[in-house]
Amino acid sequence: MKQNLNNIINGVDYYPHQLNTNKTDDDEICILVFANCHNKYPLEKLGSKDLKAFIEFCKKIEKMTWKQIKLDEGLNYETPKHFNVSMPDLFPKDATAVSLRASKKFRIIGWRETKYLNLMWFDRNHESYPG
Repeated sequence: MKQNLNNIINGVDYYPHQLNTNKTDDDEICILVFANCHNKYPLEKLGSKDLKAFIEFCKKIEKMTWKQIKLDEGLNYETPKHFNVSMPDLFPKDATAVSLRASKKFRIIGWRETKYLNLMWFDRNHESYPG
């Protein structure tokens, strides 16, 4: 106990428990961000089956690390280089687009910033990207 008390000052433990960890952003749990949804392929245009698939997609992905997302065959994680439509102004110039399969009929298009997935399009029928 004495060793622990010497390392704790004002309730903060200053003793490094792990040194030189190789943890990356891919080890973080994905956090969905809805603030950048765009009206080109909006969420509200999805039918009831697609909305149900989207809810299941969210339930699944919010428990996964980025490493798991990239390896999951059902999500079919891709970083497309071209789209059938132009990117909206809200898409950052230095970002890499991410495409994920929510169902066989529609894909989620957005971009990643560290552990965050910025959702942009809910593309049913693969109109923006054939994926």
